[in-house]
Amino acid sequence: MTRPESGNSKLKKTGKDRTSAAGVPPDLRGCFIAFDALLTPSDIESIRSLPARENMKIHFHGFGTWIRNEWGLWNGSVLQKYFLERDVKHADRMSVLILEYYYDWLHGDHEKWMKFDQKTYLTSL
Repeated sequence: MTRPESGNSKLKKTGKDRTSAAGVPPDLRGCFIAFDALLTPSDIESIRSLPARENMKIHFHGFGTWIRNEWGLWNGSVLQKYFLERDVKHADRMSVLILEYYYDWLHGDHEKWMKFDQKTYLTSL
């Protein structure tokens, strides 16, 4: 799988693909929509063909690093705040969740990520 290019224009859209003005998705659904637009059909198929969501860890260093750096999971982006509100405190864990839930998205399994999306730290206490 190829790593997306920094500054890719597909990530700078607003509105329909739910990315912010800075190109950072505000939530999981926005991440998935951005990936669907950003990744090649071959990349999407390589993810879809993995035997289980846990196998997404093979993308932790390449694609995961890109997610952490380009979407500001280390430095206060709207996406980092989204995860902090759900008590996910480390950027590495945030990117793993994004990758695993994207696997689910591609397989039509929306229950797990939608449940996570509805959760906030305050409501989970």
